[in-house]
Amino acid sequence: VGLVTFDHALREVIPPRSRPSHLGVLTQVLERAQPGGETDLGRALHDLVPSLHRRGLLILISDCFGDIGVLQRALAQFRHAHHEVIVLQVWHRDELEFPFRQWTRFDALEVSGRHQLVEPDALRAAYLQRVQRFRDELRRSCSSHRIDLVPMVTDQPYAYALAEYLNLRKRRA
Repeated sequence: VGLVTFDHALREVIPPRSRPSHLGVLTQVLERAQPGGETDLGRALHDLVPSLHRRGLLILISDCFGDIGVLQRALAQFRHAHHEVIVLQVWHRDELEFPFRQWTRFDALEVSGRHQLVEPDALRAAYLQRVQRFRDELRRSCSSHRIDLVPMVTDQPYAYALAEYLNLRKRRA
């Protein structure tokens, strides 16, 4: 198992190893990792492709926000290099349901100090429509490159989504 952390550029690249002590290295890197600036997922993945010399399994854990066309081209490079790709797309329940009912301040998580005060009723329908369009486009994009897309919600144990995915994969095989 190897590990790559990134934001707008690659930050930590830990090559795959199979020694038991390698788990400690991976854990330390994950414990040290801090959220950075804005993420450029497509660029980071594009920069990663040349460093992977052996065919393998790439598991991407991300919200996948950004330009889907750029992400699609980056993921297609992995498939072209004969890597298997699984995308674990992480959602917060509020992103999917937009349950807000009163004036709400939304803070940009990737840009310090940036926020917007909004009246949710005015945005709800358009927001939910755009989220659904984004999800549909990402699903089609992944499907066209034979990439498994696994949506995960942060209020559910990740083991549920993984078990559901593994059962689906087993039935397909």
